[in-house]
Amino acid sequence: MTDESFGRMLRRHRAASGLTQPQLAERVHVDQSAVSRWENDRAVPARDAVERLDEVLDVGGDLVRNAFPSAPALLPLSDDPVTGDYVDQLRASIAHLVQLDGRYGVAELVPMVNRMFRIASARLAAGKYPAALETDVTATIEELGEVAGWLAFDAMQHEKARALNLEALHLARQSDAATTARRLRAPHSLEDLLTTLAAR
Repeated sequence: MTDESFGRMLRRHRAASGLTQPQLAERVHVDQSAVSRWENDRAVPARDAVERLDEVLDVGGDLVRNAFPSAPALLPLSDDPVTGDYVDQLRASIAHLVQLDGRYGVAELVPMVNRMFRIASARLAAGKYPAALETDVTATIEELGEVAGWLAFDAMQHEKARALNLEALHLARQSDAATTARRLRAPHSLEDLLTTLAAR
């Protein structure tokens, strides 16, 4: 996915096609001022207009994908152990969500992201992940909770945002407590191992 705005992409494709704003407006059946607003990122056209622009400029769907990016795929709840691939998918979803929020402020993503966070948190709580991934899994899920909170805040759902942020904070504290407990247990485990070896 590119960081190029819809307007800049439209302007670039129009210039590459050799059309002026009035010529493009005529072919798309809109007023020239609409094309100007679109190119200056003051408005994004409706989907049917974007599809016509895409067709007239023959850009293979670039404009549609830019104006209407797909939402990140939901990560399924599974009993399978968490893997590095799952963590990578979570990170890619988070990056996509941040980009969508920054560009469009998409309030309709709030329920989906909330569900993603709940699913990921449940997988973390189940403890089915390799010890080597614990830090990455926890940090990534905490980040997903923060993004879910930002989106809810942007959508003026302040109570939900507060709840999600508290959940992410609680998750971080649990992770810190578990790490501390493991560190405290480690010397005892080593001591037990040495005692067992000495007995043999």
